[in-house]
Amino acid sequence: MLMSNKYKWPIYGHKRQLNFLQKVLNQDKLANTYLFYGASGLGKKLTVDYFSKSIFCKNILKPCQKCNNCRMIDKNIFLNLDILGKNEDLSVENVRNFLSRLSLSKVSGKIKLAIIYNIDKINLYGANALLKTLEEPPRGTTIILIADSIINLPITILSRSQSIKFQALTRINMEEWLENFE
Repeated sequence: MLMSNKYKWPIYGHKRQLNFLQKVLNQDKLANTYLFYGASGLGKKLTVDYFSKSIFCKNILKPCQKCNNCRMIDKNIFLNLDILGKNEDLSVENVRNFLSRLSLSKVSGKIKLAIIYNIDKINLYGANALLKTLEEPPRGTTIILIADSIINLPITILSRSQSIKFQALTRINMEEWLENFE
């Protein structure tokens, strides 16, 4: 299940994706934009949660769930993390408000993270508002897009993102998960 002893991610399957993300963290080389995609229920959001906490966690074993940063992220009050699409639609007005918040300077540290859920439900006007920022995100900003499907996403969004595809768990991964299910 765990790829590196430095990370505490209780995620089954997706070894290639987890190895890649943990390598990115170890090398401190975040891309401007990631696109996590695959059918609903595969663990994309859980992976994003652990990846984002690991970016900001102050302890050696990441995420510790105990440091100030981990606790603030859990409470949705961490100022260097901005989220869109979890509780609101991706209308052009909401996208513009999000981009306005994103352009504000970082509160602490050198990284700002933006997560956009349900990017596959964005309309053309919202997508167009987002494109400039995907081309040139504010300095030190990483954007994570999450989609169940990429079929209807504009090619301009796809071409500006590093894609990470999630697939159904193998039978072995499912059995491993069932053995550890509480």
